Amino acid sequence: MATNIAAIEILDQFGKDTLYVERNRQKWLDEYSDCWVVVYREKLISHADTFDEALSKARDQGLQGSNMVIERITREPISLIL
Repeated sequence: MATNIAAIEILDQFGKDTLYVERNRQKWLDEYSDCWVVVYREKLISHADTFDEALSKARDQGLQGSNMVIERITREPISLIL
């Protein structure tokens, strides 16, 4: 039971962090265009030109979990293979 509650809390926070990215996307397009951003607990933790660098900066701040949102902020359309 405790495992299910923890999983629900992680998913809930991930959802909040994803919405936080969406709410700030336009502002970040001006500040961090073509950069990767890391968000955790509705806070911008790091940004960098590469995924690895952004993740490394987040880990340098003590974030080791896999429940952070990492997304590339770009004006370029994203191609998806479906």
